[in-house]
Amino acid sequence: MAIQQIADVDTSSADPKEVRIIIIDPEGTLTIQMYTTAADVDNSERFISGAGSLTHGRLLASIKASKKIVLENSNYFTEELRKRQLNMRGTKLPEKLTLDIKSEHVTSVELWLRAIHPDATMTDEMYSISIKDVWNTLQASRTYEFKLEVLSDWFDEWDHQAFADVTCRYAYKKAGHCDENNPTPYHNLHLPPGIIAGLNNARTNLKTKIHQALYPPIRGFLSGSCSCKAEGMFAYQMALHKSGAWPLEEKLHGNDAISIRELLDRLGNFEYEAPNQDCELCSTDYKTSTVDPCIKSVLENFDGLCLNCIDYPMNKNIYPDFLPFDGGGKVFDKDCHIDHGQPTWWFSWLASRERRKDQPRNNQPRKRLGY
Repeated sequence: MAIQQIADVDTSSADPKEVRIIIIDPEGTLTIQMYTTAADVDNSERFISGAGSLTHGRLLASIKASKKIVLENSNYFTEELRKRQLNMRGTKLPEKLTLDIKSEHVTSVELWLRAIHPDATMTDEMYSISIKDVWNTLQASRTYEFKLEVLSDWFDEWDHQAFADVTCRYAYKKAGHCDENNPTPYHNLHLPPGIIAGLNNARTNLKTKIHQALYPPIRGFLSGSCSCKAEGMFAYQMALHKSGAWPLEEKLHGNDAISIRELLDRLGNFEYEAPNQDCELCSTDYKTSTVDPCIKSVLENFDGLCLNCIDYPMNKNIYPDFLPFDGGGKVFDKDCHIDHGQPTWWFSWLASRERRKDQPRNNQPRKRLGY
């Protein structure tokens, strides 16, 4: 699944007052009514609650599901029915019941109900939900006490590639320090801290790669023997400055920091004016020989974080074929859902929740990785 779908598709109804009718189980005996009392709900708006009373609020959705399956999978709904039974004062609950949920997150509840019903269809819309609804879905597992494992098949359809795409985009396009961005009010939900650390390490590595690629001409001027080398070095750094991408530290840090991607885009405007066309050193086409290869290599360096690499214990005694220095082979995406190179493998290991359980990587210092 393309990440654009996950990030951009709005699955909400075009008409906020239109009640969505969702059938999870056509023979189901439980109807779940979702409603809101948000600020834009008029005081005159009413709906008939599950208890039969006229209640203030705007009805958003009516979802028909199997009562048996819902109760088997959710302690929350079990407790709600227990409360309803107590209010009945000894009267037996009817076979068909309606429960009310005050929540605007219809998509996340629909997703959970489809997931717990083995015969329900997981519609295409469930694979095109917004990033915000992914967070809402995670919170719904806590609110309604659904087990996250139930969503394993749903996640497996898209999460590996989507996670790599999102983390790749974030490392390249986030200006300044990468941090967590939860678009919901559920601030109790967090990424494992290692994920953000891995992203910031990847971003720092991209900055280092840029510097390593752009510095050799300066070294060449400093060690050159021509009489125009000072003018050549000045012209080279002036071209970098005029592009808007130099000096790196100033451009990539601070309140006015730009992203790695924007800096690379600015480098595309690099124009070097040779001070002496008769000098081999000073007349070099540094755009072709240095700057353009820098842009290309940095853009291709990081493929995002890999969930498979994050989850592997990464013990070289257990996975000799996976780690690059065992047996001489350098395979960095063995058994992974996505294709990737060495940087993704390394920074995913840094992000791994298993990192503290691993033994130190003896004889595998970072300087040998060559990424």
